[in-house]
Amino acid sequence: MRAIHIRFAEAQAAAELRKAALHAEQAAARQAEQDRHAAEAERAQRLASLSEAMREVEAFIEHFANRADQLAGRKERPNGAGHQKAAALAKGRWKTVPGPPEKRPTLPKPSKPGCPGWLR
Repeated sequence: MRAIHIRFAEAQAAAELRKAALHAEQAAARQAEQDRHAAEAERAQRLASLSEAMREVEAFIEHFANRADQLAGRKERPNGAGHQKAAALAKGRWKTVPGPPEKRPTLPKPSKPGCPGWLR
């Protein structure tokens, strides 16, 4: 009978340890969620303070950061969608340079055929 009481006490202690570990894990998950929400709110506030052009640039940077994670060390295909997006962004920004078109600086010439120079 004494052995049964000892095993019961051990089972109760093990259950309490599992319960404490579960509570600690849940608290850590709640804290991580709060941190994530705070970071998102900070990012949203920062983006709201930027101009439309800078928001486009930030979106482009975020896209390529996610794309780098997807590629996992492999290279991006030259002249793919990402490079086309970079070229469109650069050309769009170049068009917003003040002054008449003939007075605006020209885009840099590519050093290699098929590779826009401003993407290097």
